[in-house]
Amino acid sequence: MKILNNISNIEKNIGNYIRRALLGDLLSNLNFFESGCKQRKVDYVEWIKCELVNIVNEFVKKNKLAKAPFFSRVNRAFKTERFEIFLKKWLFEYFNKLFGILDNFANDRVKPGTNLELEDNPLNRFGVEKYFSKFGIDTLIKWRRQTNLSIRILGIFLTKLIVLFFSFNRGFRISGKRKEYKVMREALWGLYDYDGLYFHDDFLVDGEKIKKEDLLLFSRSLPKDGARLKAYHDARRSPYAHFNLQLLPLGIGAFIFRVVPNYIFLAARALLGSIGSDNYSLFLSLYLYFIVRALPYEKVFSCFNIKAEMGHMYSSPSSVAEAIVCHSHGAKYYLMHWSDLSKTAYEEGVSFLGCDKYFLWGKAHIKGIEGTKEIFELIGYPFKAFVEKIKFNRREVLSLMGINTEGKVVTFFDESFGGETKIKEEYFVNIWKIALRFCLENKDITVIMKPKDINRYKNLSENFKKRFLDIKSEMEKLPNMYIIDTEKGRWCFIEAIGVSDVVITQYMGSSATIAIVCGVEGLYFDEAGYDHPFRRRFKDKIVFDDQNKLLDMVSGIIRGKESTLRDIPYSVLRDYDSYDDDRGIDRLREILLCEN
Repeated sequence: MKILNNISNIEKNIGNYIRRALLGDLLSNLNFFESGCKQRKVDYVEWIKCELVNIVNEFVKKNKLAKAPFFSRVNRAFKTERFEIFLKKWLFEYFNKLFGILDNFANDRVKPGTNLELEDNPLNRFGVEKYFSKFGIDTLIKWRRQTNLSIRILGIFLTKLIVLFFSFNRGFRISGKRKEYKVMREALWGLYDYDGLYFHDDFLVDGEKIKKEDLLLFSRSLPKDGARLKAYHDARRSPYAHFNLQLLPLGIGAFIFRVVPNYIFLAARALLGSIGSDNYSLFLSLYLYFIVRALPYEKVFSCFNIKAEMGHMYSSPSSVAEAIVCHSHGAKYYLMHWSDLSKTAYEEGVSFLGCDKYFLWGKAHIKGIEGTKEIFELIGYPFKAFVEKIKFNRREVLSLMGINTEGKVVTFFDESFGGETKIKEEYFVNIWKIALRFCLENKDITVIMKPKDINRYKNLSENFKKRFLDIKSEMEKLPNMYIIDTEKGRWCFIEAIGVSDVVITQYMGSSATIAIVCGVEGLYFDEAGYDHPFRRRFKDKIVFDDQNKLLDMVSGIIRGKESTLRDIPYSVLRDYDSYDDDRGIDRLREILLCEN
């Protein structure tokens, strides 16, 4: 595994160098300057979340890119209409990175002596002007001339070599029958030991509509982080079919009849036809991005016959590239809505979706999503049946969790902090402090702390890290406190919600929304002030920014004097969960089978 990872890293580094230095790939150039930021300013976060989609659309319209010959040619080559969506998704990622880099330079978050170098083209000029006009901050940029005609011709030739390399870097497959599967899914969470009783990578399998032999699991590479690596090993030792996307060979037939005509000849014609355009660097960068993401999927279809993919990664332009390949092979590409994204601000990447269907809980989640309305499919909350099973077997599940109680259970969920969120370090620590306070004041109540990632505290500054560890240490001494260890523990959000009488989530997180639609009392503690319909309608009833008011409400619910569920009209519940039954997961399975 280590050798394969090293080979993959060498290939990646060489590829990045070629694309940046020799071909002038715009995204690779940004990756060279990109560095993280622990906490952005609130005005920057608000601007990005609310305006980035509009900025993408403005750039496309201003430069008349939708009618550019390049896109009509690549659409014809791949028999699709999705390259405009692919363009916008790519631009979304590009502007997001560019603005982050400009913000780092403008606020002195880079190493002294570092100079920002950008190609002088319409895309970069437009992005720089947008950032500077918003924040009134200027920074020194070294503008590099666009490549001349001879370099562009050489670049087109080099792209053909890149296609050949990514086609055969894992060998080739001469013949053999392709195995058939109804649905393919990425292995993300694992199958054994933990991740909950119901929420596994095989959640689509019910043994009736979709059987074990119908599901094909895959991993994108050899994962480095613990959770993904566990999912990889679990999938490999399971009875499910599994493959590593980066290790598949390409079939000779696929190379002759798909790669040569589409990726080499027709795509080259599209680039040659736009070789004199001021936006040539943009077209070349899009094509380079596409082939690196699309060719592995050509390998998938040369090895397997797949009817549909149930995708997960809707924030990246790679999802659209993969959807284009699936579509060209007659397979459906689906995405599923995982969270409550009904805040006014756009969530990261939930825009410009290139899938066949996007499964949603309810119509409230259509808001803030830029895409073709025909793809939206309202199925209700898909995991409600799983939560209901936990509620029904509550005593047994509590025993399995090691919690000995016949009384009330209150669960707190924390959230991400820093970066491009409004959650500050202080807010992250506060939810733990509030949980500790409630636990100390209510010794007859069992309190569960469900971290999103138990190790997230390591990203805190030293001062807040010490505060967090002191709180956690005090919690661990209390007999009525249970901290779910996301690294070693078995339990996911489904168990945590299902065994609870009250769920409190940090900011406008999804856990409280899930609780509410599943008939469990749900509250939000949102110091950041996110704009959410519940905040506007149920301030100081369901949504709180004052911990005393929050804990008073929790106590009122526990004592039977208050109920958040009574305050929410039935019509509002149906906005967040289209059906009052628990058949969301069944509807999902039925659609997969029906359209297969």
